[in-house]
Amino acid sequence: MERIKDFYSDYRDYILFILSIIIFLFLSIFIFYYFRSNINNLEKRIRERPVVEVVNNKSSNEKLIVDIKGEVKRPGVYYLDKGKRVIDVVNKAGGFTRDADSFVNNLSMKVKDEMVIVIYSKSEIKDYLSTKKKENEIVEKCKEEIVTNDSCIESSSNEKQSSSSTSTVDKSKSSSSDIKTKDEEVSNKKVSINTAAKEELMTLTGIGESKALAIIEYRNKKKFETIEEIKEVSGIGDSLFEKIKDYITT
Repeated sequence: MERIKDFYSDYRDYILFILSIIIFLFLSIFIFYYFRSNINNLEKRIRERPVVEVVNNKSSNEKLIVDIKGEVKRPGVYYLDKGKRVIDVVNKAGGFTRDADSFVNNLSMKVKDEMVIVIYSKSEIKDYLSTKKKENEIVEKCKEEIVTNDSCIESSSNEKQSSSSTSTVDKSKSSSSDIKTKDEEVSNKKVSINTAAKEELMTLTGIGESKALAIIEYRNKKKFETIEEIKEVSGIGDSLFEKIKDYITT
């Protein structure tokens, strides 16, 4: 023991110095690994964050935004995946109300971004069908007239117009006597541009009050020799002449 005490007394400063170095190294190593672990975790978070944002942005870009209104339980704006159908939007909005009628809706249609879906009520559909039926009756009546009425409602289907026109042509070719009778009726309905009053001239397609007065003013100065001379009247060009040439006479 005495030797140890003597050794410690002689080398105390060296021993304390070495112990201090050992403690310092131990603390340095501890601090190094402690902060290194935290730095690695921080770097890992920084590396992962952009990846998460890219995934989120990509996911949001693939969503479709659709607005549904009318007779559904929860009208509003909904986010859907691509490839969804109208019926999927209806289901997401809580389904149809009791008063809903999807007669005019294509429930199998694929939804598109910014699409607006309106589900009508039974009374609205009833009014729509009634109006559509009357409209179709008027369209067919217009087509059956001998003299074309340009103010008639146009048919929404070109195919329907074509079939109706074909039907009209077939009817007109049914017998030569019928054609002769119709030609006579058209001839009788022709408007004389030399003698017709203003009101009668205004029955022609595209001829308003100003053009009718211009025709009367022209014929007061010079009588029409042919129907083509009407193109010399101000405001009457080739396109308008083509529309009225079959319904006018000198």
